[in-house]
Amino acid sequence: MVQEIGFVTRKPAKQDELSIERFEELSAAFASALHDLSAFEISIANANSFEDAAFLEVHDGGNCEAIHSRLREVAAVPLIPRYAYLPHVTISHYLGVYDSLETVKALQQFRRTQFGSFPVSEVEIVTMRVDIDYPPIHTSRKIELRT
Repeated sequence: MVQEIGFVTRKPAKQDELSIERFEELSAAFASALHDLSAFEISIANANSFEDAAFLEVHDGGNCEAIHSRLREVAAVPLIPRYAYLPHVTISHYLGVYDSLETVKALQQFRRTQFGSFPVSEVEIVTMRVDIDYPPIHTSRKIELRT
């Protein structure tokens, strides 16, 4: 995920909710904001950990950060996030009580591991239900990057 924009609902009532019409407007604005970006390569390497999840680092020469910044600007997201944006691939969430020292030991062997790479040629705007675990993701728009 590069940027979360809120919850799409028929009758928005909260700051983080938006109407279907507003969602469509933002989708069009996002496509316009990203029209000049070029395709790029992502490398996935190095296991790491947040306080609540294990993840793999994304190395992309700052491209995801550039997309993230443009989308935040267009969406006019008013809140300052608690943590800086860090592109990553979450591989697990820690639930309940766990031994953080054991977690660090388990991840240590993968700290300098290259897991692979792939080209990024498009950005998708997606929606998903938030009231169920592991919902299917639905693509509402694809934005092709320049090749």
